[in-house]
Amino acid sequence: MDQKMQATTDHHEIRQWVEKYDGHPIRLAYDSTGATTDPISIEFPNVKKDFEQNIQRIDWDEFFAIFDNNQLVFKYFLDDENEPMVLLSSRKGEIS
Repeated sequence: MDQKMQATTDHHEIRQWVEKYDGHPIRLAYDSTGATTDPISIEFPNVKKDFEQNIQRIDWDEFFAIFDNNQLVFKYFLDDENEPMVLLSSRKGEIS
């Protein structure tokens, strides 16, 4: 079981890992103010979601455009139950 968190900004690596676990990119619905702190995420089938927002599936081009525009880093690992977990955060100070 791989519990070590890894981080990358490489589009190919991200897509390959997500698709390995049957995931797909999503956009989170905006709140009533029109703002959200995490506009994109990854959804995996049969994995409990940590958010209760409406979601919209998006294609990889849109996902990576938002990812790069917001200067995000993709952190990923398998949890204790071997479920894929993802965290998107700012690149500042994360990866050179």
